[in-house]
Amino acid sequence: MDRQRCDREVRKYPGEIGEGRSTVVIVRRYPFPVNPRRILPLLLLVIVLAGVGFGIFRSHHVLQGQRESARLAAATHLLTGAIGSEKEPFLDDPAVKAALLKAGFEVRADRVGSREIATAYKPGAYAFGWPSGAPAATKLKLVSHAQGEVTPFYTPMVIATWAPIADILAANGVVTGRGQFRTVDMHKLVALMLADKRWRDLAGSAAFPVNKAVLVTTTDVRKSNSAAMYLSLLSYIANGDAVVDDRATALSVAETLAPLFLRQGFQEGSSASPFTDYTAMGMGKTPLLFAYESQVVEYLLKPDAPRKGQMVVLLPTPTILSKNVFVPYTDDARRLGTLLATDPDIRDAAHRYGYRLPEDAGVPPNWAKSGIAAPATILDVADPPSFETLETMIGVIEAKLK
Repeated sequence: MDRQRCDREVRKYPGEIGEGRSTVVIVRRYPFPVNPRRILPLLLLVIVLAGVGFGIFRSHHVLQGQRESARLAAATHLLTGAIGSEKEPFLDDPAVKAALLKAGFEVRADRVGSREIATAYKPGAYAFGWPSGAPAATKLKLVSHAQGEVTPFYTPMVIATWAPIADILAANGVVTGRGQFRTVDMHKLVALMLADKRWRDLAGSAAFPVNKAVLVTTTDVRKSNSAAMYLSLLSYIANGDAVVDDRATALSVAETLAPLFLRQGFQEGSSASPFTDYTAMGMGKTPLLFAYESQVVEYLLKPDAPRKGQMVVLLPTPTILSKNVFVPYTDDARRLGTLLATDPDIRDAAHRYGYRLPEDAGVPPNWAKSGIAAPATILDVADPPSFETLETMIGVIEAKLK
């Protein structure tokens, strides 16, 4: 029998199993033993070929990446602009940067006070200006002869405070509502401040029995939009709920309101620093802060932000809106403005940074999901004065600060 080809053979075992009988034994045949000397060269060849293949694959993809980077670099428009400081974190957001780069833009921004963006405009220095507040934007558009301005988002002005302070003001009929978002009657609050009331003078002040004046902390009105918005709102109230629209009234109202700025002492030039002090140092340092709602909401959206459970947001009645008007000076900047107002990823990022979009039908979904009970609509809104009238009032205060 050919033992190399069959897989079984018959073997007889006489006398063991029975006479004349055969026992069938299955014999399994195995391949020839492997010779290491023959297989080793084959293994080495496979390894070498795999290495060469991987090298070619990797080099191809690296080259593709380099070509793509070069293509994007060649197609990218570098635009430099002057912006209000509160928009810097938004433009630095990775999702915003990625959306801009995808559309062919790289944006670099210098932090400049909104008033300075308008008053210190120099042709050719920047591709765009992005101040906060309609008065500064209107002036900037006028001096730059810009066209195609857009308002990607806006934010109402609020007063950031603390639960004990809000409760004291509620006991004195100034604040209404409960929870983290409440309402403050600006007419009553301005009356307290102009009367030079101290916190310890107020009813129910046991939680804050200090001799500190009842004042709202602001930025430097000579440099910053948020302080200019505060002055605009106060002037509307002091003028009998009417926009100040002539020089004589502007001078008179500014004289009345100047102490509310002078008595604050040192004031920061941008809105970022006072808000940092507010969140870090608590009500002893800053009982009341005039701020952008966007700053507060952005902070509240952070899951691990300290002190946020003690914070209270007061919506002034009336309040005033800070419109973030993008003013382009070049064709590329106009395309950038359109992108900021329409790109879905950029719009989602705006909500994450606490801004409201003109098309919002209510509170953004990510705010509601995080338990931020901000008002869905802002009804009682004062209009700001013209840039020239606002400059007149700022000039009065500026003269007293020198």
